[in-house]
Amino acid sequence: MGSIIESCAKAADKVRDICPLVHCITNYVTVNDVANCILAIGASPIMADDIAEAADITSISKALVINMGTLNARTVESMVAAGKKANELGVPVVFDPVGAGASNFRNETAHLILLISKNQPISPIPKHLLSSRLTAYIFIQRLFLLTRRRKPKKCVQRL
Repeated sequence: MGSIIESCAKAADKVRDICPLVHCITNYVTVNDVANCILAIGASPIMADDIAEAADITSISKALVINMGTLNARTVESMVAAGKKANELGVPVVFDPVGAGASNFRNETAHLILLISKNQPISPIPKHLLSSRLTAYIFIQRLFLLTRRRKPKKCVQRL
């Protein structure tokens, strides 16, 4: 476990150095937690799920996070537009297919997102890693303790 935490600490240092913009299309149940976790590691989150800006925001981002937790037709359209733009520009995608298998709508959406990302590295979050919120908090706490010695850079997004 120590080597994993140390590796994550080194990665967190790199993130703090570049302060990347992370485009998130996530569910409204966890939106605050997601934004705070991204800020805690030194990145800059933007929660943009409207179709009018989804592709534009992805085009200036260093990563795209898609979460199907509170899925609806409006956000699917945004997920697809953002995913296509990420694929076009080589932006890494983290995909959390919450509830895949529970309904045809979720299955079709997950399949569509994976199809549009076929030429782009996509990192699905395995269910066993999400099974314990306590484990996640302990991990983040240890990561924070290892990295707090560095003064965080002020995140300023240059557009």
